[in-house]
Amino acid sequence: MSAPSVHIPMLVQDLINMLLEDGWEHMEADERRLDEDEHLWVFRHGKKPGRITILGKKRDIVPPDVLERTLRQARIGVPA
Repeated sequence: MSAPSVHIPMLVQDLINMLLEDGWEHMEADERRLDEDEHLWVFRHGKKPGRITILGKKRDIVPPDVLERTLRQARIGVPA
């Protein structure tokens, strides 16, 4: 039986800062029709494959499943 996962709420801004500290670079996002307060954040890394995309306001709380997938994709805090 696995232990239940514990989720510590994280804001979009905190996740962005974590990506930047790990070497991910913010890219200009494609122009999309978003609500007035929504933003599309796209990041790439010089040595890690793929792109990370985050949708939301800086003060939004990242849903636990999105946070887990994003950190895994960014290879932050996840064993290789």
